[in-house]
Amino acid sequence: MTHVAYFYIITPFLLFCYGWLRWYYALGMTIVLVVSYLLSIKSTKEFIKTDVRKHTGKIIAALAIIIIIVFFSGIGEYSYQVEDHQFRNSMLHDLVTHKWPFRLNERGDNAYLGRPVLYIYYIEYWFPAALVGKLLGWKAANFFLYLWTVIGVTITFYFLCRYFKRFSLRVLFIFFFFNGLYLIVSFFKFPVVSVITSDYQLWSGDMLLAGSSIDSLFWIYNQIITPWIIIIFILNNLPKQNIFFLYALCYLHGPFTFIGFFPFLAIILIKDLFAKQIIPQPFIQRILPYLSFQNLVAAPLILLVGYLFLSGSTSVQTLFFEHVRLIKYAAFISVSFGIIALLLFNKYKKEPLFYATVIMLSVLPLVGMGNIQPFTFCARVSLAPQFILMLLTAKFVLEEGNILLKKLVVTYLILGTIEPALELGRSVVFTVGYYVDPVCMNTYLYHRTSLFNSRINMLPKTNDFKNSNFLILNYIETLDTSINPNMPYFKVQKDTTLFSRFLMK
Repeated sequence: MTHVAYFYIITPFLLFCYGWLRWYYALGMTIVLVVSYLLSIKSTKEFIKTDVRKHTGKIIAALAIIIIIVFFSGIGEYSYQVEDHQFRNSMLHDLVTHKWPFRLNERGDNAYLGRPVLYIYYIEYWFPAALVGKLLGWKAANFFLYLWTVIGVTITFYFLCRYFKRFSLRVLFIFFFFNGLYLIVSFFKFPVVSVITSDYQLWSGDMLLAGSSIDSLFWIYNQIITPWIIIIFILNNLPKQNIFFLYALCYLHGPFTFIGFFPFLAIILIKDLFAKQIIPQPFIQRILPYLSFQNLVAAPLILLVGYLFLSGSTSVQTLFFEHVRLIKYAAFISVSFGIIALLLFNKYKKEPLFYATVIMLSVLPLVGMGNIQPFTFCARVSLAPQFILMLLTAKFVLEEGNILLKKLVVTYLILGTIEPALELGRSVVFTVGYYVDPVCMNTYLYHRTSLFNSRINMLPKTNDFKNSNFLILNYIETLDTSINPNMPYFKVQKDTTLFSRFLMK
């Protein structure tokens, strides 16, 4: 599984190198990555091996749950898709049909863009599926994307079990359904039916922290699955020689998660370097294990390539502090994470990771970015501290001896499942309904009230309800068109960048 995890994390970056960089840079990065991988595996031999044969039943059950939940996420175009799939389907389509590096407006007929431009976004996750699609077609690309996601979630679950030193379906349940009580307040502000039928309800304005893993899987799978693996991999006592190498690979997969995990990585390093030792060592000897080839050579090169690529976007936006009412802010942090933090406090009052989590989740709602979706920064950066909070909560449930506190935490977890259960349940109902009576379900989905109902835009193109599938949001098919409603969100290349001048083929 360690080999599989490294392969899963490294392969998309290698495909990026060969698709976007000049051949000699791509070849050089290949040599650096292969050497780093071999050195990483060599140092990883110190890991404690786990005999999984005695857990066969649990593993089969866990795999079945993962396969079903990923199926109903909409990935692969087999089930109901939430609105963000409109963009993500188009992204995969264009990576299959366009040359790499992926440019928009190659024909020069898009007046909005005016010129051919490099598309700049965290698109690594689609590369393996897009490569399969180039070879075998669109359906094969979608199937491989689904399979790739199942593998990624399975790797995450495996390393979660290694982190907790036990195979437990409770770990899988907490991982998928851990969530705050944010949605509870929506029931006070909006009609109950509206909350249940809509994809989400923003009662707190632009304050929005990351939700459950199911939410992430349904809405932003491309920027969170690989970072999940990297975070839990690092927390599994990853050898010091590999930490910066693995962390650097998170940057292009999910730059916001990369930022959000940095304080936790700093705490891990400080705790290690300044820990009390039975036999004191000179400080230089504590640092030496970090001075490996993969940390000192591979990590900076990976970050340099990723930074030069992403920083060339025209949509790099400035941060600002939100002005929010104190009562609304207090209510928000209380229901989002404050209650569970209070329940966990006694157990983790000496744990720096716990305090870093609380501080970050308290500050992020006050930070906005840009004017299109100001909540993007706090919602995405909070993915890392929310993941850490999930780990601390799961550890509490598995280890706590105080029965009363444990029951309170379990009650909180059950209440928190309302929102992800609605997300999952909505997909199950709509998907099953479509396969039973497609015309009836298409009619319902078309007329269904939504915050931004892109399915209404599908009617001009697919005018026949009998031959349409409104579960799937691929009516645009491509980003490379002037009628694309996502055009204001596009992250495209500036006129000239260091990446396009010196690195890009």
